[in-house]
Amino acid sequence: MGILADIHGGLCNLNFNSKDVSNIRTNLRQGLTFRDMDATLEYFQKLQAKSPSFFYAVKVDRSNTVRALFWVDGRTGELYKNFRDCVFFDTTFCTNRYNMPFAPLVGINNHMQTILLGIVLLPNETTEIFVWVFEALKKAMGGLEPLNIMTDQDKAMKASISQEFPNAKHRCCKWHVMSKGRDKLTWLISFEENFDKELDYCVNKTETIEEFEMLWKQLEDKYNLRDNQFWQNMLATRHMWGPTYFKMDLFPFTGTTGRSEGMNALFKKVFHPQDSVLQFVT
Repeated sequence: MGILADIHGGLCNLNFNSKDVSNIRTNLRQGLTFRDMDATLEYFQKLQAKSPSFFYAVKVDRSNTVRALFWVDGRTGELYKNFRDCVFFDTTFCTNRYNMPFAPLVGINNHMQTILLGIVLLPNETTEIFVWVFEALKKAMGGLEPLNIMTDQDKAMKASISQEFPNAKHRCCKWHVMSKGRDKLTWLISFEENFDKELDYCVNKTETIEEFEMLWKQLEDKYNLRDNQFWQNMLATRHMWGPTYFKMDLFPFTGTTGRSEGMNALFKKVFHPQDSVLQFVT
């Protein structure tokens, strides 16, 4: 407004205000966004023309604005058929100028190497969006569901997986659960030096569900945690994160979403936060 006032000889000579300028700026940015998405979709179409096995899905809103993108190539589709035993899905990394959460679908091959099974750019992390993602994944993979899937502890994620992958074993990242638990129970850890060691043994060293639940109850009684809401929430969701509940399911040598975070770290080295979607995709 200061620059425009200088050009026109003072603020009194302007027939618009700062809100008008802000609206124009927003419209210009939206125009750039539309062109960026148009160019991205044209790029997807070219890839699909070259390779019919390339798959992409687009979610648009009522104004026909692109809100989410999902894509996999033919090589990924073949990998998924063989290595859908354990899939990791994490949304903690934003990589572009629109601050859209980047969510890689990650697996493990027969050499214990991390493999990329699909990529999603999301507008938010709601049940509706996650349902759309998993529907797109099934469509891309010929209807095949993952056998086991690991995510962070998110209610929207849990609801969408229950709906779209009813036969898959869903596990939450133990590291996130325990990290949050230690934050909430800092007061106890600081006063009772043995509590953290006893909790670690209960979670990581027990061999059976019965042993885990017995030791958990002993900790609850010993440290008066019966009325602690967070402790009870951990107990109520134990079948989603406790290692002893997954002894018969394939989560090879891991109880965390570290594979996804490792993939995120790789992308962070390559992309700048101000990259366009087209730059990110190419």
